[in-house]
Amino acid sequence: MKIKSATILAATLLSCSMLAAQVTVYRGTGRGNAAYATINDSQWRIDPDGMSTFEGPNFNVPDKRCKVSFVILGVNSLPPQGTTGQVQGMPTGYVGEYTPQHGGNGHWSIRAPAGTVDATLQQAITTYVIAQQVASINNTYTGGRRSQCQTPAAPNLAIRPVKRTAKASRGAGAI
Repeated sequence: MKIKSATILAATLLSCSMLAAQVTVYRGTGRGNAAYATINDSQWRIDPDGMSTFEGPNFNVPDKRCKVSFVILGVNSLPPQGTTGQVQGMPTGYVGEYTPQHGGNGHWSIRAPAGTVDATLQQAITTYVIAQQVASINNTYTGGRRSQCQTPAAPNLAIRPVKRTAKASRGAGAI
């Protein structure tokens, strides 16, 4: 009787710990302006394995002012290669897969269900980021001009530097 109770208790604890297991991964993004992160479908490059993300300790993107986060449910940090978990807040079938073979230790790929075109995954990511309000400041950014990196209410575009031609520059100072 004691062995049966101990087995049930161990199984219960294991299942509870699996439910509580989760990993937060990040993807760098630019800034739309001084207040908002750039969040739009074109920000999410989709490779054959999905969209690359990294666990916090391995997230080091010094050229991106902002980052977005994804929570992968039912997994632990640095699991065996190929381990998958549902991405919290995304439709069923959108998973994070641990893929260190594609980006090193701490690399995860966000993937859509089989047969989904890249544009649909990009749209789902944009929708998720805006709905979940998961943009924030990238503390590994090493450049100047910080942004508040707030999540915009709708997809936005990055700041485009104004290119001045020699003719436009001469005309700008004329009276």
